[in-house]
Amino acid sequence: MNKKILSMLILDGIISAVTACDESPKVDDAIQQTKESAEQIKQAGTQKAKQVVDDAKEADKLSTKADQLKETTKQKTSELQQNISDKATETTNEAKEKAIQVKEGFNSEVQTLSDKAAAAKEDLTNKANILSKNGNHATKFSTTKTIKFN
Repeated sequence: MNKKILSMLILDGIISAVTACDESPKVDDAIQQTKESAEQIKQAGTQKAKQVVDDAKEADKLSTKADQLKETTKQKTSELQQNISDKATETTNEAKEKAIQVKEGFNSEVQTLSDKAAAAKEDLTNKANILSKNGNHATKFSTTKTIKFN
């Protein structure tokens, strides 16, 4: 950029010097035009430099924002994974507890049925013993009368 400005100034100076050698007012006009041209080029360069700096600042802001979003995403992902792990552990523990409850209930029912069966067996054994002791009477009774069960 500076080389362009310098080369334009030199070229304008040479042209001004060649065309205005004998006329002093033309030289002053050429010098003024060269100064104005240089000022315009300087202003354009300053404007462009300012725009580049602004763009760099904006890019830096966007980069910072992207880094923050990346960090937030990592954090949220980690929290979500932990929540999923905790929920899976909780569900597994609940299922184990439910299985233990069902097993205990089943064992209780089996014990109750076993107790009832033992009581029924004992009752039937007692009745059988009574009948076997009274066997002679039972046979006499059975010959004289028939018992019907519905």
